[in-house]
Amino acid sequence: MKKEVYDKDKLVCVWLSHEDQRDLTVQKKLTQIFEKYRPMKYFVTVFYSGKENLEALIGDLLRYNRTALEKSNSGKKTMNAFEHRIDLA
Repeated sequence: MKKEVYDKDKLVCVWLSHEDQRDLTVQKKLTQIFEKYRPMKYFVTVFYSGKENLEALIGDLLRYNRTALEKSNSGKKTMNAFEHRIDLA
């Protein structure tokens, strides 16, 4: 478990690995974190580790966004970041 506290933004980010998600002591610590920061009006968010290939998913997202941007800009004479193509495949 990794915890990041951003006092300026009143934000606490907790990162849990696969092992952390199954560990009862980590779950108790998570409850303690919520109990500690709730009265201080901090927003506590928990990120759970996924099981998918992050690199492949990001590549898919970037390709989709590039296609969507090209469609929305088709016919327009504007400069965009995709004029300098990067091969993501």
